Amino acid sequence: MSEKILLGKVTQRETPFGTVETEIALGPKDFEKMGIVCPDWKRIKIKPSKSGGLYAELNTWQPKPAATVEGDTEELPF
Repeated sequence: MSEKILLGKVTQRETPFGTVETEIALGPKDFEKMGIVCPDWKRIKIKPSKSGGLYAELNTWQPKPAATVEGDTEELPF
């Protein structure tokens, strides 16, 4: 029997509506184990559908870049 290959991190949380959301997080080392080159973490949410089944949604949230003020080229004092 071959050795199991363990991947990612799985978390579950209950929403205020009583449903349970499951999220799977896969990182670069997990993709490497699958023979895929991906330098980023990917998060996949497993959600209940209206018909009673399940579906997967890729979490595409990205932090907003830091805002810069136009014309502000002054060096910081530290």
